[in-house]
Amino acid sequence: MTRRVALLILLLAAVVPQVHAQRPVAATADGFSGSEFDFLIGRWTVTGTPRVSALVARFHGVPQLTGTWQAARGADGRVIQDDLRATDATGRAWVVKHASRTYDASSKLWKVNEGATTDTAPTRVWRHAADIVITTEGRTREGDRVLIRRRFSELRPASFRYTQDRSEDEGQTWEEPDFVLLVSRQPGSASHLR
Repeated sequence: MTRRVALLILLLAAVVPQVHAQRPVAATADGFSGSEFDFLIGRWTVTGTPRVSALVARFHGVPQLTGTWQAARGADGRVIQDDLRATDATGRAWVVKHASRTYDASSKLWKVNEGATTDTAPTRVWRHAADIVITTEGRTREGDRVLIRRRFSELRPASFRYTQDRSEDEGQTWEEPDFVLLVSRQPGSASHLR
């Protein structure tokens, strides 16, 4: 079922004309404006590096990731569905994500659900200068609580930077990013950031 939804999203991103007007990424005084993730709509090429241990880097080098990120607005206009996939040269998937980003106009807040399940950990979307930051709760392999922070930064019409890092002490300190991705708009994919 999830594969069908992802395929439908990819087809919509390629077929549906990108003709709706967009506003700049900005939060209103009393919350978000609903346009914060408009920049993501379209087709993107992804390059980057994951975090690996010093021992792995010494013997195997740091893998170079390549992939795609595609996003389209849902039929009701409030939801942005996106799929990200980044692999190394051997084809090993390092980053595979599906997200539904839903704007609630009454509360002026975003709800972000990443993954195949309908239940989602508490999610906080917030602004830090010009960046958009998403913080969610997760669990380590041992079952300990961890905060996961995803940051969209250096937002431009044709590119942005995306990082993910984690904190095991309630956000007091953050580890080196799990991965750093540089994302570039594919030719022919209209920009929604003005």
